[in-house]
Amino acid sequence: MARECTHQAQAAGAYLLQLLRDDVRYRARWRCGTDRHGHGDVNQAAVAGVIQEYLWDAGERSETDTALRRRLKDRVSRALTGASLSAETLRWFVKAFTMTDHDAAALWALLEGREAATEGVSHTLSRHREMVSRQRHRTVTSSNGIWSTPTAP
Repeated sequence: MARECTHQAQAAGAYLLQLLRDDVRYRARWRCGTDRHGHGDVNQAAVAGVIQEYLWDAGERSETDTALRRRLKDRVSRALTGASLSAETLRWFVKAFTMTDHDAAALWALLEGREAATEGVSHTLSRHREMVSRQRHRTVTSSNGIWSTPTAP
């Protein structure tokens, strides 16, 4: 069971990292809290700052807690590396970054070990592209696998 939970935390953590790094809405939130703008690296202290602000605003933590950001940075690090991601921590990420319903649902599904539509190729085609030449094969799916068969010219 522990290995399964670790795998689930790793999957959810990897997707969370991808969202914070690649989605402009989420990246803009944490980038406001840092002077260092690396090449695609997520600044864990800045992410912790966003969560800290959420916790203060929501009244979940006292604004006099001066060590909160440091403790959150450790928690953010464990979450984004997949070492440990609790339901409470995931809830904080979702709320602090005002994540979309789709992104939140995918993260929860991964953490809970359910299948989520986050793997594979998706959202990569920005516009329909015509083929350079007519394709001379046909893809057929069967219960045993996928075959490519030639078609008539």
